[in-house]
Amino acid sequence: MQHWNETLFYDIYAWGHTFSAINPVVVFFTKYAVVFLAIYLLYAWVKQTEHTRLVVLAGSLSFILAYLTARLLGQFHQNFQPFVELPNVQALIEKEMNNSFPSDHTILFFSFCIAFWLANPRNVIWLLIAGAMGISRIWVGVHYPLDVLTGATVATIYTILLYKYLPRQTWVLTGLKKIKKLEDRYR
Repeated sequence: MQHWNETLFYDIYAWGHTFSAINPVVVFFTKYAVVFLAIYLLYAWVKQTEHTRLVVLAGSLSFILAYLTARLLGQFHQNFQPFVELPNVQALIEKEMNNSFPSDHTILFFSFCIAFWLANPRNVIWLLIAGAMGISRIWVGVHYPLDVLTGATVATIYTILLYKYLPRQTWVLTGLKKIKKLEDRYR
């Protein structure tokens, strides 16, 4: 498994040399897409449709559960980032040395992007954004493919389950209606 992980890492990491002209775009995306995601989530919440808020809530809870699961998984499997462990690998971004398994950025993006995609399956841009985040983390040398694949899998499972579960819960719907009433009162 480690051989496959390192071989696929080197294949994707090599794109940074083959297509070096787009490295600044990949670096910008991997570092700052999280800011754009946060802004979009605030916008989606403020939109005030109950369905959109359910999507944001499903993504939020999915991220929390996936992140906690990732911390647990990280206790059973540990590896430093490729730029620490492998020869001839330099990270394209600054990153502290720690356990890179699984990828937190991938967990974050798959939690929310899968939720938005489930809300509108024809809008595949969400899948492309999530996949691009995972690939960018490998491209810049801070994660192995297994780090990304595990983060994506855990986040996707939680997101699908929560997306299907939350709308059926009266306490969730009641809570969202109470929040809307509070917001309406202070407008």
